[in-house]
Amino acid sequence: MPEDHGGELSVGEGIDKRIPYYTRGASTFNFGDYLSEYFVHRMLGEPFVDAAQYRLVGSAISDALVDQDLRGLSETSRLAFWCCGARGEEGLSADRQARCDFWGVRGPLTRRALGLPEDTPLGDPGFLIPLLYTPKRDEASAGKTAVMVHFSAKDRSDALKEQVGADVGLSPAVTSMEELERLFDQIASVDFLLTASLHGAIIACALGTPFAFWTYGEIDVPFKWEDTAALLGIEAAFHETLEDGRRWWEQQQPSLMRPALVPMLSACPFAVRPLIWQRAFAADAAAGHPVTSSGFDRDDWIALARQRNAAAREERGPVQSASVTVRSELAAVTERLSEVTAFLARRAKALDVDFRQTPTVNFADQTPGHALLTTGWTAANDVAPWSLPPFGEIVLRAGAGWEEADTLSLSGYLYAPALEDGRAERTVWVWLNEVLAFEYTFTNTTGQPSMVVDLTMPIAPHLKMPRDLVVRIYLNPVPTPAALGVFEDNRPIGLAPLRLTVS
Repeated sequence: MPEDHGGELSVGEGIDKRIPYYTRGASTFNFGDYLSEYFVHRMLGEPFVDAAQYRLVGSAISDALVDQDLRGLSETSRLAFWCCGARGEEGLSADRQARCDFWGVRGPLTRRALGLPEDTPLGDPGFLIPLLYTPKRDEASAGKTAVMVHFSAKDRSDALKEQVGADVGLSPAVTSMEELERLFDQIASVDFLLTASLHGAIIACALGTPFAFWTYGEIDVPFKWEDTAALLGIEAAFHETLEDGRRWWEQQQPSLMRPALVPMLSACPFAVRPLIWQRAFAADAAAGHPVTSSGFDRDDWIALARQRNAAAREERGPVQSASVTVRSELAAVTERLSEVTAFLARRAKALDVDFRQTPTVNFADQTPGHALLTTGWTAANDVAPWSLPPFGEIVLRAGAGWEEADTLSLSGYLYAPALEDGRAERTVWVWLNEVLAFEYTFTNTTGQPSMVVDLTMPIAPHLKMPRDLVVRIYLNPVPTPAALGVFEDNRPIGLAPLRLTVS
């Protein structure tokens, strides 16, 4: 009987052979499946769950594909799927599903097809791309309409583009990481994307580009599109023309809700780099998602994995542990994120505040906040007459002129007190709509609890369309001493905006 492949994952040249994906080993890759390589190189450490095969992305859940993955493995081998999707409502046969562990699934239809619990994390890993890469302007496609064919029709891309009348044809075929990131740039830069590639739609949605599902007489695996649409809360409709696609987008966009990112990372059977965890928490808070993985306990998943692996280890011996570096980093960030989660849970009321309105905040005498209020910082200010807590929004309305600007600058007082370890640091993240535009850790050397900061960031070209520009600000929480004098709703001091300019 063949033995399972042991050993640690290699993230150097290539990736471990236990991570299969469609087109692996070919000279040209389907970019949606090639994300497996991208995740390993940009985000993942080593697995904390033992498996013979790891599926990291794609519509990989079917009896045929499970049989393919199990071929040549022992009868006790298990397959691990991270947020993958089923290929049909039939899901898997009972004997095959018994050999699989599902660490989250793509959407609610896959969850139902597999009979998984309601609290199973949902989402496609493609939605994590903004945590890993900030797109650049692609001059050739900026502001234009685009279509993307399915990988199977890559040789007909130009003809189908002409048939629809789009300005640009984007190919799902890539040969390298550089080409993959250039495709991200193109998707982020176009004005509208009509796509027959599911991950074309997913990446467009993640990057804030308007999109619609496209059919030219061929629809690859209809179930995966329906599953993704159900995840986003939109209609699974296909369109033959740009005009129909745009009309559909205008109707569906108000109800579209991108999935939370933290639950997907929590379900990942691999160690995730600390910086990615921090960005995910910040992104979810900025998007209005609960900052805890509601209904999901990562510890429960780890305990379950260890129970399942115990029997396997009795037969195959111990599995090599993760590297000391990754383990120590993960332990440190896990402790920090636990503190952040507990802090934000205590401040849950702040999540319900509409930051587009002026909340009531008062400050005691001789505090930084009181000084601001008594020197002309009033509710008449256009920016935000309050000190933002660790997360908040400033909205620039469509048509206000920001669409003509290339740069946004925000100045204000940042609360960055010295902590018990003597450090006086505060990290600030700023999103412009769905784009992470600013990330910096300020060090306060003033000797005072607050410091003046200037946040300057580019306005990505693909954001310049007739809609509101939402400036979402997130700061890592720090303790707020009672001496600061905050009362009423008791939100912690974060950033007190003084002036916002676009140029």
